[in-house]
Amino acid sequence: ERYLGEDLDWLWTPMLYETWTVNVAVVDVTPNADGVAVTVRDLGLAPVPVPVRLTYADGQTETRVIPVQTWLDGAVEATVQFSAGEVARVELDPEGYLPDVNPRDNVFEVPSVAGTNGP
Repeated sequence: ERYLGEDLDWLWTPMLYETWTVNVAVVDVTPNADGVAVTVRDLGLAPVPVPVRLTYADGQTETRVIPVQTWLDGAVEATVQFSAGEVARVELDPEGYLPDVNPRDNVFEVPSVAGTNGP
């Protein structure tokens, strides 16, 4: 805390003194006038900053972070705005640092369309 210059009670309390869990999920990916909106829901009790990576169909990526303060302020959902483009995949915590109890709901992938390989 001294080194970072911030209060980390949001980390210490749930991880060391409680049995709270981290459980975040991608609940919506929607193109809009400003680009692509990704909605994330906090299903657990332990607040954490949540990295969100969007991969476009051309392979480029963008990453945004939902700050821990969002959850500390009482939100249960947060929407992150990305640039416009064709979405291939959205992933929460792409580096795997969070102790999420259900990582299966951390990924949204656009299903490939059958029959696109030609006749």
